Amino acid sequence: MRYMASTSSKHGLPSPVKGARSWLALLLAAALLAVGAAIPSAAAQGTSDDADLAGLTLVRPSTLHSLLSDDATDRLMRQKAVQPPLAVSLNEAFSSETTAYTVSVRDHVRQVLVTPALSDSNATVTVNGGDPTEPVSLSAGENVIAVVVTAQDAVTTKTYTVTVTQTPYPLLRGDLTGLTVTDGNGNQVPMVPSASHVPHFALHRVPDFYSWISTYWLWVPSDVETVTVTPTWDAGSDYWIEVRAATDFEHPTRHNRLATTRVDASGQTSTAIPLASLAQRTEIWLGVHVDGGVHLYFLDVLRGTRLEVYCSQYTDTLRCPQEEETPSFYASESDDSETPPGPVQDLELTVKDNRIIATWNAPASGGAPSGYQVKLQDSDGQKVKKTKRTGANKFKAVYRNLERGETYQVSVRARNEWGNSDWTTSQITVE
Repeated sequence: MRYMASTSSKHGLPSPVKGARSWLALLLAAALLAVGAAIPSAAAQGTSDDADLAGLTLVRPSTLHSLLSDDATDRLMRQKAVQPPLAVSLNEAFSSETTAYTVSVRDHVRQVLVTPALSDSNATVTVNGGDPTEPVSLSAGENVIAVVVTAQDAVTTKTYTVTVTQTPYPLLRGDLTGLTVTDGNGNQVPMVPSASHVPHFALHRVPDFYSWISTYWLWVPSDVETVTVTPTWDAGSDYWIEVRAATDFEHPTRHNRLATTRVDASGQTSTAIPLASLAQRTEIWLGVHVDGGVHLYFLDVLRGTRLEVYCSQYTDTLRCPQEEETPSFYASESDDSETPPGPVQDLELTVKDNRIIATWNAPASGGAPSGYQVKLQDSDGQKVKKTKRTGANKFKAVYRNLERGETYQVSVRARNEWGNSDWTTSQITVE
């Protein structure tokens, strides 16, 4: 039997010392594990590092109102101009793993609203570094929109990009590339597309000239007696333009025709076109002659300040305000609040022969009226005749063939797409 009496290891260290080191290492590892268990991880604390999107949609703004100023001209576009949001399609199918997308729009789309849906509701998101509820303005060419998601842990981020390319509509034969109107004082006159002649999708664009919009409204001061037009078209196109002005183009006879002139070259300014009298509409007709046919553009010009036009139209039945007053008709129409209108003002009844003539003023509060309802009742509150409806700019109703000696009450209320005002009632006896 062999006996090992040596107490030294191979490296000259006593074996008990080596064993102590091993146990020390084990104790240190156990301590570290204990400390790690005592400090919860981010996941254990419920803090998420999810920075994915669950969806991404683009729409055009839902209303034209935000694109218009408070100028009286813009009221011509406000009638029935509110449209629902229109979707803008991504060219690629959405996936949370796909971070780059493209979109193609025509140049009438001047703004888009980017709406990201978060995979984790505790995450936050910005669009171009700002509030995602604010529309993003577009310009010609490529527009890169950055959607940055920051996870709940405030460290993890993920960036999605949407490149929106804005391209113009192709020009057709006879299309103008530009059109400006200058008044007799040398000022350029703003042009606003007519809502009745513009496709619904075009109501989401900022007003100015577009080749595919054919009818525009213009408003000039009362001291402007003439305007000129300057059309432009593609170089090399063999066009010429006949310009006519009249007060009524349904019957443009000698009696209502104001002028006829001609433009033979792109960028050439027409001779001065006289305008009709105060508050009377001048229709300017531009006929682009090409390939034996005519492509038409129309300019409807209204002359006079808001106060002057108001007074010239309504002094027969309504009090004309003083110069420092703003007619309630225009004041209410500049109010874009999405609420029902307030009650009508200054309801007055007059009797002439066996007729009752009702006049009133627009509400001083609430949303802008789109029209009015007028009802006639006898003294017992029974309906006498069919309820009348008037437009937003008509403040008069006439009831005929009424019985003499009878007392009637007339009630008027304003209405818009958000509701009706309270009835305003007055009564009178037909003598």
